[in-house]
Amino acid sequence: MIVVYLAGPFRGHNAYEVYRNVQMAEAVMHEVILRGQAHNVNLAVLCPHSMSAHFDKTFTDQYWIDATLELLRRCDRVLMLRGWEKSVGALGEKAEAERRSIPVYTTLDDLMIAILESLR
Repeated sequence: MIVVYLAGPFRGHNAYEVYRNVQMAEAVMHEVILRGQAHNVNLAVLCPHSMSAHFDKTFTDQYWIDATLELLRRCDRVLMLRGWEKSVGALGEKAEAERRSIPVYTTLDDLMIAILESLR
């Protein structure tokens, strides 16, 4: 089983923006799993957006940054989501993945190509 971490924007200017970011991440999670199944590859997708969607302001931003970085360290690949370039958290996740030599992809197609090539 290959574990893919999704890194992208979570926070927003209002609750609706957070909701949309969570929806986008969950849609990508679904697509990653579908593509894996289409190629008979089991992919576990870690989507931190889903884990924290209903905890807005319950814990500090630092708690979530530390917790999600720890989860990322346990993954095999990282997929950057649309808008990652403007997200402080996603930029930190990308940097941590690179420090740990965890492959980072900016498109789902590139992720799938790399996974399929690694299984040949």
